[in-house]
Amino acid sequence: MMSILVTPQNEQEEKVLIAFLESLHYHYETEASNLKEYTLEVEKANLEIENGDFLLQEEVEKLILQRRNAINGR
Repeated sequence: MMSILVTPQNEQEEKVLIAFLESLHYHYETEASNLKEYTLEVEKANLEIENGDFLLQEEVEKLILQRRNAINGR
């Protein structure tokens, strides 16, 4: 499947383009819908941090080292 990025020159072109896509029942996303999704992900991450659900850099490095050692049979 191919994705196409289109940048309308003005509000009228945007309305025409959206009407065309909807008339053919095409799925499309706007920057606003992507922004909403991104904002929700950031809010969720902030809640996880507030609840202490995160790893420190040192803990991540330790886990990576343990995994490498397990793969290499050490």
